[in-house]
This record gives sequence, structure tokens and C-alpha cells, in this order.
Amino acid sequence: MNKSVWKAEEWSHLGYNLTATWLFSCFILGTTLNIICLVILFKIKSISTNMNPFFISLSGADLAVSVLATPFSFISTVSREWLFGESGCTWYGFISYFAGLTQITTIAGISFERYLTVVKPFNIATSNSRRTGVIIGFCWLYSLIMSLLPVLGWNRYVPEATKTWCSIDFLTNNKTAKSYIIFMFTSTLILPFTIIIFSYFCLLRRVRKQARQTSATLGKGTTAVLEKRLILMISTMVICFVAAWTPYAVVVLMGTFKYRHLIEGNITAQTLPSLFAKLSNCYNPLIYLGLNKQFQEALINLFRIPETSSFLSRLGTPSRREQGKSSRAGDESMELRSKRDDPSTSHHLQPSK
Repeated sequence: MNKSVWKAEEWSHLGYNLTATWLFSCFILGTTLNIICLVILFKIKSISTNMNPFFISLSGADLAVSVLATPFSFISTVSREWLFGESGCTWYGFISYFAGLTQITTIAGISFERYLTVVKPFNIATSNSRRTGVIIGFCWLYSLIMSLLPVLGWNRYVPEATKTWCSIDFLTNNKTAKSYIIFMFTSTLILPFTIIIFSYFCLLRRVRKQARQTSATLGKGTTAVLEKRLILMISTMVICFVAAWTPYAVVVLMGTFKYRHLIEGNITAQTLPSLFAKLSNCYNPLIYLGLNKQFQEALINLFRIPETSSFLSRLGTPSRREQGKSSRAGDESMELRSKRDDPSTSHHLQPSK
């Protein structure tokens, strides 16, 4: 590939500086928040649920793109040219695409799992954990295969917009490459969202039916409340994913079909949707923490300093040594009173004459 391909297009200094700041912020937030979530999910037993493997899958994918891809684009943006060659471009595009696909397929997997649990609850006790593993494994394998297709020759990963990060080639005139974009759009966007819409339509209909049948109990039941919170949290994930990726998907489709002239050569039009999509590795942890009280409590417990808590608790209470002395003195006093009150031993307590 011609070396000029890796040179950044002419853009304002402010544009590059703001882009570098954005990428650095995504790296710090994405890495920190997802590590915290993974620590909470693995360490805090009080939030152990059958949804944890799905949340671990999402946080793992988000952390992967934060650590394994974002530093490449940040360093290249600061340098204003792609520094890692064709193989580095392929790696960056593959990891970014793989993580993004894992996000949407995992969210679709969560929706489908809730559908099976609530709407089709038969034999759930014997198959739930295994089913969860199968769904997550399928999500990762499906995303891996779809991400490898450009590496194997169906389309390719090329520098994008500012030429400081890489993505699939959506500005190509090659019909084979365009066919991949159509296939990708259908299989990695339309199909997952069809599963999500179907699952939640059936799920909400079932929940409302149960609510009508047991209106007095279900509305106040713990299970119903938790299910509603889970639906709210997952729905928020879906909305955020759509908000983050839809502008970029529109740009890709414009570049693939008849509106290519509107974005080709327009760095800002290509860059802003791409930068907005890169925020997707940061918002899932914020959704967990914002909408899940168990996560909030676990976060507080995780960062609670034992020494500080112990010190604060001792401010209003005597030390352990003092407590020990007081306890022993109290025991001795009680023993003396007991002996004094006991007629059989009272003569031992009379003063000598």
C-alpha cells in the first residue's frame, strides 16, 4: 500500500488536538470503568446473578478495545499520521470491529436469554447456566468470524478519515467489498436488533399479562421489581448503542451507495460519527452503576478503606485493650456480687475480726 495512504489529510490543528483529547479520555475512562466493573463482578459475591456472565462479556469486550486499540489511534493522532503500518491497521480495525460486534451480539443475547427465562421458563433449573455459556460463546464466535472476513479478503481494513485510525473500506468502488458491507449491515445490525425487538415485545407482553393476573402481588413482589429494573438497564444499553453507532452506520451506508460524494474528502463528516462511536466502550459501566443499586453498594464497599473505617469507628468507642480491661473488670465485679449474694459462700466474704 502506498505510504501516502498513511499520511493524515489536511485538517485544523484544533481538530487534531480535540480528537487526541477525546481519544485519550476514551482510553482512560474505558480502561478504568471496565476494570472496576470486572473487579466488582468477580470479587463482590453479593451481586452474583445469572446475568453476571453477560456483563463480564460486555466489560471484557469494552476493555479490549480500550487497551488494545485506542492507544494506537491516540498516538497516531498526536503524530498526525498512522505509525503502525498495514499490519497495525489491520490489527486496529479487527479489534475495534470485533469488540463492537461483541457488544451488540451480547446485548441481543441478553435479550434472548431473558425471553427464554420469563416467556419460556420450562426446564430452566437444569439448563440456565449452560444455556448462558452457549449464548455468550456463540456471540464471541459469531463476532470473531465476521471481523476476520475483511482480513481474509472480503473487504479490508484501511485508514479512515484523518488517516490516524482504521476501519473497513466503505469508500471503495469494488463491488465485492461493497457486498461485504451490505452483508455486514444485515447480519450485524438488522439481525441483532430484530432479536432484541422480538424478545422485548414478548417479554413485556408476558410481564403485563402476569401483572393483570396478580395485580396486587406482582406489582410489589421482589422478582417483578428486579425484572423491571433489569429491563430498564438493558433497554438503556440498547438505546445508548443505537445512539453511538447510528451516525457512523449512516456514514458507512452513504459511502457505500449513491451519496458518497457528500462525505468523500469531508474529514469532519467522517470523523465526528467515528469519534462518537468510540465512546461505546465507556457507557456500559456507567449504566451498570447508574441503574443498579447492587453495583452502587458494591462500588462503595470496594473503595472503602478498612483502616479509615476502623479509625472512624474507634473515635466514639474505647480501644480494644480498654474494652478488654473493662470486660474483665465487669466479669470480676459480677463474680464478687454473685458470691456475696450466695448464702453458701457469704461467710467467706465477711471481714475478719
